[in-house]
Amino acid sequence: MLDFLLALIYPKRCVSCNKDKCGYLCGVCFSRISFHESTICPVCLRGSIDGRTHPKCRTQYDIVGLISGVEYGQVIKKLIHKFKYKPYICDLKNTIGEIFVESLENNELFKTLVADSQVLLLPIPLSKKRLRMRGYNQSQLLAFYVAQYYGLEYNCNVITRIKETRPQFMLDKKARFENIKNAFILNKSFKSLIQNRTIFLIDDVATTCSTLRSAAKTLRRNGSGDVYGVTFAKEL
Repeated sequence: MLDFLLALIYPKRCVSCNKDKCGYLCGVCFSRISFHESTICPVCLRGSIDGRTHPKCRTQYDIVGLISGVEYGQVIKKLIHKFKYKPYICDLKNTIGEIFVESLENNELFKTLVADSQVLLLPIPLSKKRLRMRGYNQSQLLAFYVAQYYGLEYNCNVITRIKETRPQFMLDKKARFENIKNAFILNKSFKSLIQNRTIFLIDDVATTCSTLRSAAKTLRRNGSGDVYGVTFAKEL
C-alpha cells in the first residue's frame, strides 16, 4: 500500500527523456536500446566470434571471455548513471535487471555455459568507501537478480577490493590497468568454493575490461576454473 501511495504522489519518470508516469523507462526510449550483437576478446578488445579470449591473447590466469547484454548508448548511459551516481536510484535494479536477463536469453555462449551446474556468480566488489557513499553495490544487485532468474549459485563475499581506486571513467586505457592492478584479494575461507568452478564475474559496464581481468587473475591464481566477464553493457 505504501509503495502504491508513493507512486501516486511521486510518479516515476523515464530516466532518459524525463517523461512522467511511465516508469523508469518509457517505450520510446526502450526501443532505442541496442541489444549486444558484436563480440570482442576482453584482452585485445578486437572482434571475437563468440566473445571468448583469442588463443593468442590467453595467458594462464587471464579472463577467458566476455558476455555483454547491451551497447552503451545514450539511454543505457543515463540508466547506469542514475543507478551509480546521485541521486542513487537503487530501485533501477529491477528495470536494468529485466533488460539484462532479456539480453542474456539471446546469448548463445551464456546459455551454453549456464547449462553447467558448476557455474558460480560473483559481483565485482566496491571499496568500503564507495560502498558507504552509495549505500549499495550495483554489481551485487545485478548479480543477485541474474542468479535468481536462472537459479544459479551466487556469493558476494568471495573476493574483496583492498585498493581505493580512482573512478575508471576518468582514466585512459593504460592508466586503468595500473589503477586496478592488485586491487582484489580472495577471502581464503571461500577458496574451496571456487575450485575448478566456472565463474561469472558480474559488472555493470565493460570498457577496457581491466577491472574484470584483475578480478579474474585473483580467482584463477587461487584455483578457480574458467572466468568470464558478464556485464550489463559494453562501452567498446
